[in-house]
Amino acid sequence: MIDALQKLRDRRQALEVEIALLQGEAKPVRQKLADIDRQIGRARQELSDIEAQTKKLDVKPAVTDHAVVRYLERLYGFDFENIRNEILSDKMLGAMNFGASGLKVDGGRFVLDGKKVITFITKD
Repeated sequence: MIDALQKLRDRRQALEVEIALLQGEAKPVRQKLADIDRQIGRARQELSDIEAQTKKLDVKPAVTDHAVVRYLERLYGFDFENIRNEILSDKMLGAMNFGASGLKVDGGRFVLDGKKVITFITKD
């Protein structure tokens, strides 16, 4: 029994030494992995920055509807308030109050969403 106990103690001591040696070998590997993780993080950040810059540069030139309306209003004298009032005729108000989804008029059809006129479609 004493022999078996000594063998276990010897094996335990050998394993402790082996663990210590392996931990010593693992330390530089862990450091190298940490360095690689930092490099990956920097590369991902740069990639994200490039994607953001690409999005900004890849935007097509555009003119908003608001700019078009103001241009027509100020340069050509369009009176959009009168046009709105013309569209919101008694017939239109009746269609809205009835819950219609549209109203046919000469030249096309107004599309409604509740009590909003959202577009005009011509017969063509």
